Amino acid sequence: MALGKRFWVGVMGLATLALVGCGGGGSSSGGGSPAPGQLTFATTADIAGSYWVAYLRGESDSASVAPTPLAVSGWGDTTGDAAGTLLSSVFENDTTVVTGPTGSSSPYTVGSEGQFRILTAVGGSVVWEGGACGDGSAALAATTGAVATVPAILVLARSLDGAFSNASLTGTWRGASFGVQPATPTPSFAIWASHTFDGAGSHTFSPGSVNSDGTVGPAGGGTAGYAVDGAGATPLTGFDGIATCRLCDGARVLLGSSPSTAPTSFAGLRIYLPTGTGMSTASLNGPYWFVAMFGQRTTAGPGDIQALQGTCTFDGTGTANLTGMIENVESAIAARTDESLSYSVAGDGAITAQGGAWTGQVGPDGKWAFLTGETSSGADPFLMVLLRKSP
Repeated sequence: MALGKRFWVGVMGLATLALVGCGGGGSSSGGGSPAPGQLTFATTADIAGSYWVAYLRGESDSASVAPTPLAVSGWGDTTGDAAGTLLSSVFENDTTVVTGPTGSSSPYTVGSEGQFRILTAVGGSVVWEGGACGDGSAALAATTGAVATVPAILVLARSLDGAFSNASLTGTWRGASFGVQPATPTPSFAIWASHTFDGAGSHTFSPGSVNSDGTVGPAGGGTAGYAVDGAGATPLTGFDGIATCRLCDGARVLLGSSPSTAPTSFAGLRIYLPTGTGMSTASLNGPYWFVAMFGQRTTAGPGDIQALQGTCTFDGTGTANLTGMIENVESAIAARTDESLSYSVAGDGAITAQGGAWTGQVGPDGKWAFLTGETSSGADPFLMVLLRKSP
């Protein structure tokens, strides 16, 4: 597969957009999705209750002149009213300072097949678009709508207060992050590694790998504490600093943005998924919504940060098709041609794709997955987050 130089080879935050106008994880086996014709799609009424949101946007850099800020990551709480309004309270990191919380209200819609869109408050134009899981428990979106804005992606997942402790975060999880550093031209990076939690407040992150602006090398391991509160939130130390993360969607996924403490020197988005047992390539099967953010190497151009969203349908035997793709490249919105990729899934849910050029993880029940890399020097860093369309 060759998705083009701007993609594999080579946000506006919710609060900012408003001003512009607008089950359980663990180590069980399983996976898979409903058979074709049995999909359950979300409706507007399904986006109800409390959610955690994490997002990352990369500012335009088409002239190789660093804007201010160069990138912004955000995280916080969002409430869906089941009638078309999201009420958000978020913190932001603009690579120099952490601010917030800032409140906002944003209209949203859900289409007949689960298409999730966030709109401008005035005029109702689409800014963010992507998709929601059929039970309304989570949604993904990118800034690929009718209103041209900077490339950005967000992940929204249902949260639950009063149900968590350190014991809720235990065992081995695989994580990935994508970040942007404030330099000219824009250097971006992707990091991936395993994290083992003891359920009592200590975790070890194994030596992982980092693709920094197309150069791949080791990322050292370490040990750090964690403290999960009743809402599932915890500060979590990784190779890219301390992030505020939260267990979401019945502890199926751990989401965050980094760094979440000042002083800061970059902005990033993180996702962690628990490993499983008895899994196989068949565990990743059926249609998924996806969002991706990636960076063009500065040696190959101005260091653009780009966003993409669409559908990825896995056949359960090693081939996936990417369809309905729309990209945001330097605020230029365009459709992309359908493509395909090869993949396999190990017994613990680890994903190998594109002949080893990409790596990733699928959760034990197959609902969430991520892909990241690339794993060889000379190729662009990226992070793709995937959410099964039907629960």
